[in-house]
This record gives sequence, structure tokens and C-alpha cells, in this order.
Amino acid sequence: MPPGFLIVFSEPGEQVPLDEYHGDPNGRLLLQHPDRDIAIDWYNNEHIPIRLNHLSSFLTGARFTASDGSKPSWVALYDVDDTATFKHESYTSLRANRSAREKDVIQRLEVLDRRTCELVFDSGESPLTSSLKVINPTKTIITHGINSESSDDQDLRPWATKLCQSMEQAEGWVRTRTFKCIDNLRTGYQSVKHGRANRSKIHCRSCFIHFTNIWASATGSAQQTTDAIHSGSPASPTSVSLLLTTDSITPHTTGVTPAAPTASFPPIGSVPRDFSPDGLAKLWDVVGPVEAPPFTTTRIPNTPIVLPSPPPALYPSWFAPSPQDIFPALKLPKGFKFGVATAAYQVEGAVKNEGKGPTMWDWNSRQPGGVVDNTTADIVDLQYYLYKEDVARVAALGVNAHSFSVSWARIFPFGTADSPVNQAGLKHYSDLIDYHIQSGVEPVLTLFHWDTPLALQAYYGGFTSPKIVDDFVNYAKTVFKAYNGRIKTWYSLSSIRHIAPLIQLRLDVSLAPGVNSSTAPYQCAYNLRAHSGAVKAFREMKIQGEIAFKNDDFVGIPWRMNTTDDTAAVERHASFRIGSFSDPVYKTGDWPKLMTDTLPPSYLPRFTEEERKDLLGSADFFAIDAYRTQFISAPLDGLASCVSNTSHPLWPECHTVVLFDSNAGWAAGPSPDPLSDDWLQATPNTLRESLRALQTRWPTKKMYISEFGFVEPFESARTELFRITEDVTRTNYFMTYLGEILQSIHTDGIPIAGTFSWAMLDNAEWNSGLSARFGIQYVNYTTLERVYKRSAISLSQFFKAHLQN
Repeated sequence: MPPGFLIVFSEPGEQVPLDEYHGDPNGRLLLQHPDRDIAIDWYNNEHIPIRLNHLSSFLTGARFTASDGSKPSWVALYDVDDTATFKHESYTSLRANRSAREKDVIQRLEVLDRRTCELVFDSGESPLTSSLKVINPTKTIITHGINSESSDDQDLRPWATKLCQSMEQAEGWVRTRTFKCIDNLRTGYQSVKHGRANRSKIHCRSCFIHFTNIWASATGSAQQTTDAIHSGSPASPTSVSLLLTTDSITPHTTGVTPAAPTASFPPIGSVPRDFSPDGLAKLWDVVGPVEAPPFTTTRIPNTPIVLPSPPPALYPSWFAPSPQDIFPALKLPKGFKFGVATAAYQVEGAVKNEGKGPTMWDWNSRQPGGVVDNTTADIVDLQYYLYKEDVARVAALGVNAHSFSVSWARIFPFGTADSPVNQAGLKHYSDLIDYHIQSGVEPVLTLFHWDTPLALQAYYGGFTSPKIVDDFVNYAKTVFKAYNGRIKTWYSLSSIRHIAPLIQLRLDVSLAPGVNSSTAPYQCAYNLRAHSGAVKAFREMKIQGEIAFKNDDFVGIPWRMNTTDDTAAVERHASFRIGSFSDPVYKTGDWPKLMTDTLPPSYLPRFTEEERKDLLGSADFFAIDAYRTQFISAPLDGLASCVSNTSHPLWPECHTVVLFDSNAGWAAGPSPDPLSDDWLQATPNTLRESLRALQTRWPTKKMYISEFGFVEPFESARTELFRITEDVTRTNYFMTYLGEILQSIHTDGIPIAGTFSWAMLDNAEWNSGLSARFGIQYVNYTTLERVYKRSAISLSQFFKAHLQN
């Protein structure tokens, strides 16, 4: 039999034989009934170019039973290789080699095509009304990949038709999703392994295309379905739905919409530059209706805020010290900023009040798949009117700094240099800054934290256009002039690396002319010139204080310490993720050589000599959002094969982030809520190494941890306040990180001058919505009441014991 794979179902009522497995000499785990093979179908490599033979391990140990006993009780995916010699192995011996197999599965997934589709089988009704973005996290999810671009529908149809016919009584639903980036392939595997799905980064496109075509063919309506899908008309063919859980298999058929809704945005350049009230109203029409806040006046808090009695110790003292007893002899440097952090879009609310213009996030939160829980930031924390209460509450904790951002669209509703300034916006932030100073909380101001004015996106494509530079510099100069003397520490841009993927959320509808989805991230990076232009103005205007930008990410650790490819992959990760912004500013004035050696000018525009001069030295300190440090792996087929192949799925960065070690598959650190577990882990043990790596590559005399924080697992699912405020994992995260930061300062000599905990309070976490809760304070989104969590009290105890007056 030629190489390929086949799907096998048992006879009704048969149990999975846990003591009988077959595997080939390479250690692939294959489930097989000991007495008979029942093949539904098989394909060789000519039919399915990308073999997913290692996905067989997904089904290992899965047991499927049915209440009426008339359906398959188990299913297996076979790898068929004419060169393999199958042999019996015991379940115990196979378990011993499990981690090696899992790593191999992940590596195989990492080399799949970028547009590989997955069929996701889950329980419940098809959530078409929420744009196919809700996945039941309690069920085992089994994926099966199909290359949607290079596979022929005609070749796939017999396979899927037989699969459907075998389970035509199924109950539940089935759908396809398209992975947007290679990281999601790895995350998709991990989600399957742990019985949950990634809900934060995967975006749907062309859902149901293959499957509905296949089923429609079986029912005689294939052409109608295909035409409807490609024309965008609202045909509703019948599609089979499957439910595969670890408990049962039950089939049925449902009517489904063939394709997920798509985002709608005006063609770039089609919106006239009308700076009148009517023009502003038309911009808001692009967003749609907005929820008005429950009140529109600034509340005055009752001060002083009285802290609650401290919570009891988490652990016995012999197991873990209390916050004040963590390295009690080590103190933080004089003038240390003990801060908390927020961003305008995430906390302010009042999105349409007092003359503010719309932002791209106001728009995105209303688009299909834009936010996983369908929430907006229309009201959220309503800090726009509650900022005095929030400042007073953190001042009571002993917080001495608050890093916040100004909304560009509040100052310039239309964004451009030739458009009018909104004086109400300027006055609001002036009052906010004054109240911070009066309360003993230093205001640290960020000019831009991802909320691009929608007008600029509509006029010319936002940060994918070089036109953004002059408009940003004009905005920066306006803010500098307004608040000079009251702000000591300024940030131009926050986490620049995320501007492309998060600000250009809908790359297919909001790109500047001549820019495509492949080149957009590098065009955004090229507009780092907005930072250098703002700093040049800052210095020419003799603005008081210091200025830089926020870096994000980490250098990384080689996944396999004895593999030169992984060591080289770390350097590529550092260059593309941090070096692309920090090399021009702190080191050379230019892109990292790894980037220019890889990317042609058509992808990565080259800086002019004048631009290089402006960039080099355009920061007074180094800032890093130090959330985590993880492993970096080279592509499975070798680094060289990726770097030299522009069609390789990992090109141009040619590396992947791995969340577990290569020895036994242990996690890099504790996991957060599932909404964030595709990127975040608590990794205090590698924090010092990470900070040393940053200081070695981009030396500085002052460093700020501009953000760090954690999402307490399943906090949003809890309803009892005493459970919500007991955020143990977040508390451990902060205490262990701060202990390591003390050692970084005193032992490693890292010049850390401040830390800013993300976040001051629960907020709108971008595409995770209100469901991912990073706050050290709980927010009741109905009453807007704030409540301290354990982590807030622990931070207060730590800093009161370690700060020097």
C-alpha cells in the first residue's frame, strides 16, 4: 500500500483496546483494533500533499461510547507507510515515550502550509450568530488538516462523503477554520492535547467551504453551494455535523451558513476629509451605534481610601515568604517607580463623548470575529469619568506612578495635522495629570497604544502608510506643548511590534495602496520613523523629562541546547521581534543584518542616511514589556531550508516559540486563562537571564519593566467575589518576578528604575474582550464597582517593605 493515511471505525459497542497498540520504528503511535481493520478510506501523498500522519496521536486513548450502542465506539487514524514495520508495544512503554512523540507532532505541525484548514468537532449548536468564534473549552477537540489551496475538492469529496455517511446520525456541529499564522498551528495542537481550543488568535475565513461542498455533492446541490460561497450570496446548504468527545459520539444534520461574515470598511481613500461635525458623524457611521455611559460627569471619590484588612498568608512561612519578607535586606533603588499601567481604549469608555473621534478598535470590536466575547469598550471601566477614584485607590496601595496612554482620537478626532484640535480632550488629560500629581502618583504618558484614529485608516491606511509619520509628529508636538513640565517620563509608542497585527486588524480591507498582507508588518515597522520624528521634536522644543518607546517580547532560550539551529533561531527571534526596533534606536541606526539579509527592499524599506541619524540615540532609556520568556526552535526541516525559501511557512523569521522544554515536555511555566495561553506563561525562573540578554544586546543606563502581568485562570467564569479576589496564580507571578528583579538589580547590575504592573484594574483586553482579566482590581461591569484582589494587597506589601524614601 502506498504511503498515506486512513480512518478506521470500530464495530458498534467495541471498546478501545488500551493494551494493544501498534507503532512504527520512528515511534509514531497508532491505534488499532486487535482483530480487524475497518477502513473508511485512505489517500496517498498524490492526493494530500501534506501528510498529517502524526495527528494519529490525538486519538490515542480516546474512547467513544453511544447510548444506543449502534454507533462506532472508537475511531482511529492510521498512518500507512509501505516502508514501516509495525510491531506490538505495551501501553506502558508507549507512555514512557509520550513526550518525544508530542514534540514530534508539534514539529510536524510547524511545517504545515500557512493556509491549512482544520475541521473542529465540538458539542452544542453551531454558533453562527457569533461568527464561529466560540469554542466549548470543556470538550476534547480533534483536528484534521487539509491543505485548502493545493488540494482538489474533487479528491477530498470521496473521503469526506464516506466519513459523513459513517456518522450520518451525529449530533453537534463541524466547521473549518483557517489558521492565520504558523504559531496558531502549534497552539492548535496544544489546544487539542489539553482538551480546549484557542479562542484568541484564530480568525475564520471561508468556513465550511470544503465540507459543505462535499456534503452538497452527496445531496445533489454541490454547484449551488459552490457558487453561493464564491459569490457571497446567502445560500444555506445542508451540512453534516459531528460530535466527537471523550464520552460519546452522537450524529445529526443541521442547516448552516456556508461562509463566515466578513469585515466591512470603506475603500482606502474613499472617505472625504470633511472636518465638520457632519464629517465626524459620518466617521462614526462606519463604526455603528455606540452605547452611552450611565453618567457623564467626573465623580469625586471619598478620600482617603481605606484598604481592606490584609488577606491571610497563602502558604506556611517555611514554604513561601510573605511579600514583605522576600529578600528583606535588598531594597529598590531610590526614586524607583512602583507603577501600574493602563491604556486609553482599554479603560476609558465614553468612546463618543466630548468630541472624541472613532478609533480602529471602536470599529473592530463590532466586526465578525473581532472580539471573542462580542464585547466592546464603549463603557468598560469608564475611567474617563472615574479616573479620580482609580488614582485614589492605587495611591492608597502606595503606588507612586501610573503609566497611561492618551487617545489620539480624543485630541485630534480626524487625526491629521491639518484637522482641528479637540480642546475638551486636551483639558480632560490636563485635569487627569494634575490629579495624579496632587495624589502623589506620578503620571507616565504614552502617546500611542494601538488605538489608531479610524479617520487615518480610512484616509490612507494608517500605519501601513508613510503619511502617518507627519500626522503623528504633529499630534505628539501638541501633547508635548500642552503637558510640558508635568510629565517626567514619556513613551512615544507602545509595543511597536503589535501595531501591524493589532492596528491593521483587517489587513484585507484597511491597507495602504501598494501594501499587501505580507509586507504590511514591515511597512508598519518602517514607520518607526514616527518615534524618531517625535523625539526630534521633543528635543527641539526642549521638553522636560525623558522619552523612549516600549519594547515587547523576549530574546528567548534555545529549545534544544545542543542544536546550533535553535541557537541561531534565537538570534532571528531577537532580531525580528525586538531588534527590528531597538537596533535602529540603541545600536546601529539601521535594521538588524539578519533582517536585511533575509528581506528585500520590496518587503522591508531601507532607511535613508538622514533617517538613520534621526533614529540612532532617539531614546533616553530602555523599556520592555517583560511578560514571559519562552523557548525558541528552528524549523523542523532546518534553518537553512527556511531562510532560502520564501514559500516556507515560517519565512522570513524562520523560528517558532515553544511553550515546553525539549527534555520531557515540561511547560516553560504555569499557564494563564485559556484566552491567553497561546502566548503567556509565568516564567520567573528565566526572567533574570532574559533581562541580562536585553542589557547585553541593547545596553542602557536605565531600564523600565514597562508592563508585566498575568491572567488568573478561569477568573471570568467565577461569580462569587471571594473566589474572584483570591487570584493566587497572579499573586505568585508578581511576587516571584519582583524577587527576581531585586536580584537582577543587586546581583546582575541591571539598571532597573521602575516596574509597572499590568493592569491597574480589569479592562477590555483587545480581541479577548472583557473575558481576559489582567487587573489587580476586580471591576463589576454592571455597577462599575472596583474591588482589590489579593495581588493588589501583595504588591502594596512588597513595595512598602522594599522602597526607599
